[in-house]
Amino acid sequence: MPEINENTPAPNEGTQAADDFVQQIEDLKSNMVQKTEYEKVLAERDRLKEAMLKGVKVTEAEQPKTLAEERKAYAEAIKGGVTNVQGFEAALRLRDAAIRETGKDPFMTEALDRIDPDFGERVAEAMGALVEQSEGNPEMFNALLSSAMR
Repeated sequence: MPEINENTPAPNEGTQAADDFVQQIEDLKSNMVQKTEYEKVLAERDRLKEAMLKGVKVTEAEQPKTLAEERKAYAEAIKGGVTNVQGFEAALRLRDAAIRETGKDPFMTEALDRIDPDFGERVAEAMGALVEQSEGNPEMFNALLSSAMR
């Protein structure tokens, strides 16, 4: 009779281990999410975190405002007095709404469009960069704006 070693698997034990391994893989797959879904969740988390840090109220499904709504909000903000950074942010939102609804860039004129068609976009990018770098701090924004204008 052959000698039985304690480390030698029983005849069905190898297939049982393989079945267990396959089952573990299936369990892992069932608990996984697609990378794109995961990235969406991370982006939403970052958006909510930033809103919380800035003290901004966030609605569940924020829809972009219409041009008329942005104009009204801009006019009310200007009347109420705003910092330069708030004014730039409002102007950028107003520009986005105007482009979305009319297809025309309010930072451009017909003459500029013929001479330098990308001028409005470059202005908006520069304004956005200043707002982003200042992180909403009015004093920092003013210093960055002064530096950029020199």
